[in-house]
Formats: sequence, structure tokens, C-alpha cells
Amino acid sequence: MKKFLWLCCALMLIIAGRAANAQQARIVKFDELAKMMSQQNDTTYIFNFFATWCEPCVKEFPAFQRFSSRYAGKKMRLIFVSLDFKKDFSKRLLPFLKKKHVKNEVVLLDEPNGNSWIDNVDSTWDGGLPATLVVNNQKHIRQIFARDFTYTLLETAMKPFLP
Repeated sequence: MKKFLWLCCALMLIIAGRAANAQQARIVKFDELAKMMSQQNDTTYIFNFFATWCEPCVKEFPAFQRFSSRYAGKKMRLIFVSLDFKKDFSKRLLPFLKKKHVKNEVVLLDEPNGNSWIDNVDSTWDGGLPATLVVNNQKHIRQIFARDFTYTLLETAMKPFLP
């Protein structure tokens, strides 16, 4: 009986460990994303807008992951904002995140009408992907990069915004 209980406990720990390591993402509306972009603290937030169907987005993804790992000790937070369709959340986005071993926060923006929110991200952004928004409200920083990045270009572009 003790062996059976021990085996059950061991299996539960293994399953719990795998679930804890599984990539988490959540679906949000623009109001919630706007709150994230309005944080009043000394952290610089980098919002990378992407989609799994966007080839340049997928190509630059490792550069953002590498950048996030390299600058993990800084007051910087990278948040991936997926513009995939809500219906593709489980069958496309989550497998993509798992395959890429994403550890950063990921949200899927459930706002099919881009015209209703794109100007609120940045009035100069036309909604094209990929795009990256840098925000530090305490330092009055808000800049959009409507382009794709290599690691070197990303590091060069982001370094001035880091503490």
C-alpha cells in the first residue's frame, strides 16, 4: 500500500511539473493590454506584436528571446502580443510557443477590428507586422518600431531604453 501511495505521489509530481513548465498564454481584450502599456513604474516594457502566420515575425522571434534572456537582470519586461485569431489559440499559438520554448509573458489580443485599437497603440503605426512598442511611462518613453529585427539590430535599438 505504501509503495502504491508513493507511486501515485511521484506521478502527480511529474504531471504537475510538466504542467508548470508548459507555456502559458492568455486571451485579452484591448482594455487589458492598454493597462499593461500604462504601468507607472521604472520598468521598460517591450511589446512585440506578432502572429504565427507572419514569416518575418517567426524569423525574429529567437532574437527577442535571446535579448530577453541577456537583459533579464535589467528593469525590462518583454511581452509577446499575438495577433493570431482567437480560434487558433489552442491549435496554432500554444504549439508554436511550446516549440519555441517561450518563457516570456504571451497574450493573444482578441480584437478582430484593428481599426478600433491600432491608433491607441501608436498613431504612426499602420498595423503591419512585426511591430515592437517600447514603453516606460515614468520616463515618458513610447516608441514604435514597425519593422523586423535581427539580434544585433534589436540590441542596438533597445539599449538606449534600458536602465
